[in-house]
Amino acid sequence: MSRRTLLSLPLLAVCLSFFFLVACATDAGPTFTEADRAAIEAATQEALAINATGDHQAYVNHYYTSDAVIMPPNGEVIRGREAALAFNVNFPPYEDLQFHHVELDGDGDLAYVYGTYTMVMAAAEGEEPVEDRGKYLEVWKRQADGSWKVALDIFNSDLPLPEMESEMGS
Repeated sequence: MSRRTLLSLPLLAVCLSFFFLVACATDAGPTFTEADRAAIEAATQEALAINATGDHQAYVNHYYTSDAVIMPPNGEVIRGREAALAFNVNFPPYEDLQFHHVELDGDGDLAYVYGTYTMVMAAAEGEEPVEDRGKYLEVWKRQADGSWKVALDIFNSDLPLPEMESEMGS
């Protein structure tokens, strides 16, 4: 072997090692773990428990990022935690809110949850409570402290609006 070939072998070995390490690093798979999934499930249950106390500020702080976007049905887009607080304070009274995650997945510092909800809307005086059910889609972001919070939230009822229901029945 020539001297040039002997000098090229270590360089070739280094290059091959580098490419092997890069290939292994990119094949490591997603960084969303079962612990992340469990943390989002737990954060949801904690938020529901806080919400049940009626402490809107604690609920919003626990559940939403500071720049969260909420897209409620039949309403304008809500941006930021203060607007989320105002929305929650002014939302019609309800009880027994439950979330049922249908799919929860993610990659890195982002995750999504698609699910269904049920709740009972409080009745106006002399009327019966109204049961509601619907679906939601949330985008969660991992925070600097490792916790997960909702950055984007959209939800809507499966039930027709009362005006539409009476029109559909005619």
